[in-house]
Amino acid sequence: MAENKYHKNYEEIDIETDPRFQMERIVSILNLEKVNKNVPRNGNLLYRCPLCGDSKDKSHGHLYIDYTKNSYYCAKCGESGKPLSLYAKVNGIDNKTAFKELLGSEITKNERKRIYNIKKIKEDIEQNKEKENTILAGIKRRDNVYRALLNELTLSPMHRESLLKRGLDNKFIEKMGYKTIPQDANKRKKITYKLIKNGYKLIGIPGFYKDTDNNWTFKGYNGFLVPVYDNKNRIQAFQVRRFTKKCKYIWFSSSGENCGTSSEAFINFTSVDKTKPFVIVEGVLKSQVCEYLRPSANYIGIPGTFAIRFLIETLKKLKINNIYLAFDMDKLTNEYVAKAENNLTKLLKKNNIKYDIFNWDINKGKGLDDYLFNIMLEKSVKAGGFIYCG
Repeated sequence: MAENKYHKNYEEIDIETDPRFQMERIVSILNLEKVNKNVPRNGNLLYRCPLCGDSKDKSHGHLYIDYTKNSYYCAKCGESGKPLSLYAKVNGIDNKTAFKELLGSEITKNERKRIYNIKKIKEDIEQNKEKENTILAGIKRRDNVYRALLNELTLSPMHRESLLKRGLDNKFIEKMGYKTIPQDANKRKKITYKLIKNGYKLIGIPGFYKDTDNNWTFKGYNGFLVPVYDNKNRIQAFQVRRFTKKCKYIWFSSSGENCGTSSEAFINFTSVDKTKPFVIVEGVLKSQVCEYLRPSANYIGIPGTFAIRFLIETLKKLKINNIYLAFDMDKLTNEYVAKAENNLTKLLKKNNIKYDIFNWDINKGKGLDDYLFNIMLEKSVKAGGFIYCG
């Protein structure tokens, strides 16, 4: 019997289609708190996660719900699944008990009202998806367009200073291509016009879209662009480093805009030299800073713990088998970082990929980049050409 089907008194119930088990109803029953007004990338809506309690900032959430796929995923605690499992986990019961409860309960009048409102949101999502170009351009075209864009941009003194404070020098900053996003809408249009004039096609390139006048432009996020490189040193995407308390990093995406395109959660490679170890850290920019501070290793930057699920496939494809995990040391007190590291080790074991774990004194830096910058080679033991801190 399929996993999405249950039997009750010899009657087969398909929870994928039965209205009692739809995400709209579960969100209504659990009274989840929606924190965003607009439709995020890929048609997901953002809520406060009831499973991990989410961040301290009540206006910030991590639980992505995709009503079109009847699924959820929390970018903070990593929990994911279908409506039935969400209901079960929140109530501390197993799926079988949750199934019986939902099957035996009627949809109340108040629920119907809330479900109706959610369905209206679902319709809006579908409309946004229709106007969004969801076909991502190939890596070669993305790389060409993004490099052309960087050539038209500069780095503001404030953003340069923030990078210098992390231990980088100007030569490395220029090499990596960090650039400030212009806040002048007319300037963004002029740059885009120049790209088109030079023969670059912008359809399918995340960050670019057509405005209300049907003119091509790009998103004016307040911050600087951080290129995300693949294993062949091609720019796959951009992250935007912002200077806000709510969310430091977002993807350079134009999801939901006219002719806009979503950006995927790409993994950053600083280099691929199999004579050197591969070190996995949390964060794209962090991996690049580590490369500058300690170039005797290859660094793989995963953009948040949720990107772990995309990592294994990449490691197997490149036949990488000398892995070192360097998750932030707040894993000692942050259960979600610890859980992410534990989940990754399980996946590595399952796929027969050898690994080791780096630990260091958290007082000398929460992240590996902080540690390398603050203490460098002090009292370190070398392992395979890299600092091993036992």
